[in-house]
Amino acid sequence: MRQQYFMPTRVIMGEDCVKSNPEIFREIGNKVLIVTGASSAKKNGSLDDVLNVLSSNGQTWTIFDRVTPNPSIACVREGAEFAKKEGVDSVIAIGGGSPMDAAKAINLLACQDISDDNLFSGQYGPEIMPMIFIPTTAGTGSEVTPYSILTNDRARTKTSLGSPILFPKYAFLDARYMLDMPMNITINTAIDALSHSIEGMITRRANPVTNSIAAESIRKISSCFDAMKSGKLSL
Repeated sequence: MRQQYFMPTRVIMGEDCVKSNPEIFREIGNKVLIVTGASSAKKNGSLDDVLNVLSSNGQTWTIFDRVTPNPSIACVREGAEFAKKEGVDSVIAIGGGSPMDAAKAINLLACQDISDDNLFSGQYGPEIMPMIFIPTTAGTGSEVTPYSILTNDRARTKTSLGSPILFPKYAFLDARYMLDMPMNITINTAIDALSHSIEGMITRRANPVTNSIAAESIRKISSCFDAMKSGKLSL
């Protein structure tokens, strides 16, 4: 049986990892589009950390913070037009699954002329801007996948688009950004992460590498159940 594992995103983990790696942010471009939701990135400190790094690097930025939960095609097209108007050359996504999924589609549509009929075809050109993703919830895993899930109003369902060009170049994981998250969201996203881990072990595409990662994920998430139940989580 032939198997393969491909995950080109470089993952940087740990407290203050954003602030400790300004050179990585410097390399992605000169004018950055920051894609985020309306408020969470402002409240948890992640947006301030990114802006401070970009400012110290002499980079400029513009913010698209109109991403809605379960972003629609209309939402990402609005973001793509904004990106083109602003003349950005790179993308940073901050938040949960919605901003990260939206950022991939915004990037794709800003770089390529794709109709709604062909949006989910997977047949795209190579043009894409470099991306850094900073997740602030535990559940989605979008920071290390080449997929974006959008609300397809015409089909009345959610539809995924995917391509290897949609892998972020870097992902920064700092658990501090989740400390002030409401407990119900903490629990819901933990269960989401657990579901993804189990799914990773039972899929037909599982292999020894993915199984080892999924098994460790299940072990670590399970070890947090008592703390989540008591509401006493810590780093």
